[in-house]
Amino acid sequence: AGILTVIVVSRVGRKLFDSQVGLLAGLAMASCLMFSMVARSATADAYLTLFITASLGTWMTAYRGTDPSMGSMARLKAISRVHWLEIYGWI
Repeated sequence: AGILTVIVVSRVGRKLFDSQVGLLAGLAMASCLMFSMVARSATADAYLTLFITASLGTWMTAYRGTDPSMGSMARLKAISRVHWLEIYGWI
């Protein structure tokens, strides 16, 4: 779960910004001592971190794909049902 979380963080950084930010985000996540300890322990925290990161990353990319001139509520309503199912599927 720890390696998948690092991959998800780097992909979210790449989608939201650029490939260099994605690489740095993944490296920062992988080099954190506490994250590596939690990822190796036999608890559900590593999986919880993975699924929350994936769902928030999916939500951010879906929200950024809408028209920025709309208001916040209109942007949330513009996110397609497929994206909502994908977001809640991670949770």
